[in-house]
Amino acid sequence: MILSIAILIPSIFILVLYCLTNKEKQRLNETTRSQIAGNSIKLSHGTAHYKIEKATNYHSEESENQIKPTIILVPGFSAASFVWDANIKALANAGFNVVSFDFFGRGLSDSPHHNQSDYSLEFLVQQLKELLDALNIHEAVNLAGLAMGAAVVAQFTNLYPGRVNKIILLAPLITTPQQPALKFLNTPLIANLLAKTVLLPKIQKEALKYLHEPNKHPQWQQQFSMQKKYKGHARAMLKSANDLMGRDFTPDYEKLGQLNKPIQLLWGRYDQTMPISQSEQITKLLPNVDFHTIDNAAHLPNYEQAQEVNAKMISFLNKY
Repeated sequence: MILSIAILIPSIFILVLYCLTNKEKQRLNETTRSQIAGNSIKLSHGTAHYKIEKATNYHSEESENQIKPTIILVPGFSAASFVWDANIKALANAGFNVVSFDFFGRGLSDSPHHNQSDYSLEFLVQQLKELLDALNIHEAVNLAGLAMGAAVVAQFTNLYPGRVNKIILLAPLITTPQQPALKFLNTPLIANLLAKTVLLPKIQKEALKYLHEPNKHPQWQQQFSMQKKYKGHARAMLKSANDLMGRDFTPDYEKLGQLNKPIQLLWGRYDQTMPISQSEQITKLLPNVDFHTIDNAAHLPNYEQAQEVNAKMISFLNKY
């Protein structure tokens, strides 16, 4: 009897906590997406959400002989493509076709749940390739990757060097520590429960550090939290976190540096997630990288200091 009560009480506590923290009330479908800005396209593992902005001179006769490569904006681990919204128009005005998108399990893309959907970095690399194929973008593109997205960009370029023109890396993910607690979160039957009660609150708390001056961006929390209401988000984040645990992407950046492609590196001076001190390691791996420190910015320099970052990206893309 005492043992039963001892088991029942924490079980009730966890159930109540789950009910209070579970925000996944909506399912993404055609009806849901029809009410949201942007586009969707079916890939092999599900429907991906993306935005495309044509260059402002796209239809002009003068542009026919001056077509610039499309730039693909690749998001990071936890935030959706909205982090690039302040950069899209400036890049389009500079003559580039621009595509931003949500990784599976984030934003407004599906959170597929089957054996092939392990949400590993390699899984996300293939999503990027499938997206380009589905959009009929077969010429070499420019790639800009943020944090984990930079690791995706590195792996994609190493696999498909002929499909990449120039590269922009923002606070690139290099290594991730071992976190045994996350392995416990992956225990069958309770994984989804613990992902919502433990992992997502941890991610939400970490996101507060992404900005150096969050008071200047009051919309940040609402934008970041929007994706939590869609079913499958917590499970996808857990799988991605487990895949990244203990990984070292140094060999990927080293191989990338050997391809001799033009690369720009941007880093927020006050980044607490990927400290700027890590830039020393990256610059050694990427010879002749065009490196810039962005003042008054933390983990999302393109979001906090969009005007400065836009100018640096456009100058770099037009230089070579």
